[in-house]
Amino acid sequence: MSHPVAAALLLFGLVPQEPDAPMARYTLAGQPAVVSRTDLAIEMAFHLRRRDRGRQTAEQLADTLVTRQAAEQQKLMPSTAEAREFWQQLQKQLQDAGQNPQDFPWVRNSSEAQLLDVLAVQIAQERLVRTELGLGKDEAIGAEMLKLWLQEQKKKVAVVTDPDRLPAGVAVRVGTQDVPLIELGLLLLRTADDDERDRYIRQVAYL
Repeated sequence: MSHPVAAALLLFGLVPQEPDAPMARYTLAGQPAVVSRTDLAIEMAFHLRRRDRGRQTAEQLADTLVTRQAAEQQKLMPSTAEAREFWQQLQKQLQDAGQNPQDFPWVRNSSEAQLLDVLAVQIAQERLVRTELGLGKDEAIGAEMLKLWLQEQKKKVAVVTDPDRLPAGVAVRVGTQDVPLIELGLLLLRTADDDERDRYIRQVAYL
């Protein structure tokens, strides 16, 4: 007797960015069915939020929001053009080192707008550290300096990432701002390698 879900799933090489974009098509009880990007993101968030990968991604969401809030308050967010220039430089550095940017899931699975947004926050964090420490634009900023700034900044703002201390459907809370669980799932999806993504696509279909 055949399983109601067809074994063959049509998997995509890139993650479509529209919320309801199909990630896979299959047959359920003789009828065509689809696993959407939203379906997949929610499934990943639900199953990973209490595991190390999910907790690390939730911390990343919190770090991004804390940095963005501080940069916007101090008017230090870069323009889209500045983020794009930084991205072009980063691509060249990777290529000069013999690496293809498309080999990284966070690049391959993101739209240009999403990539530029991530890089803009990175630029903003460096600007915040330079401003706080009074450093010149050519003075080097190490990873430890950035980490220390984040630690100190998060002490000023109430940050909650523990799922047991948050309402259902909330992944992160920064101050009074809640980040919905879907955002955690979307970030997990964008940073997933192909095998992990395909495993959860099949899980959604079989469930």
